[in-house]
Amino acid sequence: EDDYSWKVMSFLMHMADISNLGKRRAISTQWTDRVLLEFFRQGDKEKELGLPISPLCNRDTTSRPDSQIGFINYIIRPSFEILKDHLPLLGTVVLPLVEGNFHFWQLELEVENYNNSFSSSEEASSEEEEKEEVVNINIVTSSAA
Repeated sequence: EDDYSWKVMSFLMHMADISNLGKRRAISTQWTDRVLLEFFRQGDKEKELGLPISPLCNRDTTSRPDSQIGFINYIIRPSFEILKDHLPLLGTVVLPLVEGNFHFWQLELEVENYNNSFSSSEEASSEEEEKEEVVNINIVTSSAA
């Protein structure tokens, strides 16, 4: 029984540690930014030392919304669902906040994807214009010779 109590207590402590996505959005996004900043600093240090950059620690490739959607899907939601069986209030208080945050991050991901596709199309358009200029310069140079 002591072993079981210890496991339950450890799980509760772990859930308290990672519970930011089960809080109001204003608090949740603050904690998301703090955690990602810590991860990015770790990634910067790994890069500086020539080490492989750990998952979610690369500030150039980590998507803020995508990281939170994955965290909710694979860690937060399943953990709170298990805990809800023992603490039913979580089902009416915390899980709705988790779902609200999940939908918030889905919308943020859509905005990020739109912005990325827009900037990618601008870059592609700019590259095409540069290629046209090079071709035009080559044609003028060839004609002049």
